[in-house]
Order: sequence, then C-alpha cells, then structure tokens
Amino acid sequence: MRMGMRIAVLVFVLFATIGCDQSTKAVARAYLEPGQPVRLLGGVVMLAVVENPGAMLGLGEFLPDAVRFVLFVFAIGVVLVVALGYLAFSRHLSRHVVVAGALTVAGGFGNLVDRIVQSGCVTDFVILGIGRYRTGVFNVADLAILSGIVIVVAHVVKSRPSKGFGA
Repeated sequence: MRMGMRIAVLVFVLFATIGCDQSTKAVARAYLEPGQPVRLLGGVVMLAVVENPGAMLGLGEFLPDAVRFVLFVFAIGVVLVVALGYLAFSRHLSRHVVVAGALTVAGGFGNLVDRIVQSGCVTDFVILGIGRYRTGVFNVADLAILSGIVIVVAHVVKSRPSKGFGA
C-alpha cells in the first residue's frame, strides 16, 4: 500500500473510530442510569453504563491507582504510539494488516482517552446475549479492537496454503 493511501486510511479509521467511540460513550453517560439496564430486542441487547477501572473484563481493577495509571495510561499510550508509527511507516504491510492495525490502535486510543478524562476509568455500556449467556460489558473501542484482531486472523488463515485431510 502506498504511503499516502496508508496515512489516509490510518487518519480516517482513527478519527472515525475514536469519534464514534467517544460519542456513544457520552450518550451512554448522559442517558443511562447506573444499575438500570435498558433491554432492547427482547433482551438480546442490553445497555448498562459501567465505569471500568481495569482492563478487559476488569483485569487489574484492584491494583493501586498509581500502578493502574502507569500500566493503562503510560505504558499502553507508548505501545499505541509505537504501533501507529509502525503502521504508518512500514512499507511491507498489506492493506488488510493496515486496516486491522488501524482499528486495533484506534480502539486502544478510544479507551485511552477515557482513562485520561474519566479519572482512570473506561465507560462500557453494551451487553449482548440470550438468557443466561451474555458477553461482558463492552464499548465501540473494544469492538474495534476485536474487529482488527478478527481481520488479521481471517487474513492469516485465508493466506495459509491448504494441506488437505491427513496432511
């Protein structure tokens, strides 16, 4: 992918993802009451605002504030900047990897913005499921991160040569 096109894709995906993520989180904080889930589509989709001080699924939420800041703001911020630089300046990356990386980095930045402006917490508000089987609470940034990972895995699986049965 040419450098100009790569930069345009990165900028577009970053702004679109972070903008959508921050907008939906602002709406969730403004209109959803903590502890009062809103059920949609017969309960398949539930909206419930949760301020998550930890990482995915609350990992690290019980760490001291200073440790969480160093890990979830400083260290993650450095990793995201390095990853963005790699995506922008590596000449050998396919368009699939650039788009997937852009989604993953944009999702990381969306949650990083939350940590900086929301006292170290990330706003999560979407739960999917049927009956007792439910996802954890997530947001648009988490969905972007997951989408980027799925794109890379699908691309890797698709590009591997098939060996057939019993090989």
